[in-house]
Amino acid sequence: MKRQLPDRLVKERKALLKQVAKTGKQLFSCEHDAENAAEKLEEAATLWMMTIHIEAVEVRAKRGRGRPKVGAEPKTDTRYQLVIGDLVLNQTAIAAHRRTRSHFVLVTDHLD
Repeated sequence: MKRQLPDRLVKERKALLKQVAKTGKQLFSCEHDAENAAEKLEEAATLWMMTIHIEAVEVRAKRGRGRPKVGAEPKTDTRYQLVIGDLVLNQTAIAAHRRTRSHFVLVTDHLD
């Protein structure tokens, strides 16, 4: 019973690191999609906090058919990537978790 919270912290941290590694490599076509992915990461972190920044990245666009003209500049597209900071324990969420899990009612005479 005493090991329940530390085990949950370790399990959630591993899952978050796995999700962060997957999402951190991904490039999004618009800023709205990157914001949605950042919100999903924040929702998944119930006992942890992280800082997430959205960074614009210039990526070389796919070249069209045929040979490019002499002196033509390669086209670039703007993509968005999540930059994720360190994971830090959310002390308020941990205190709330401990408060809700510390007591439970076995028998009561209150019927309301």
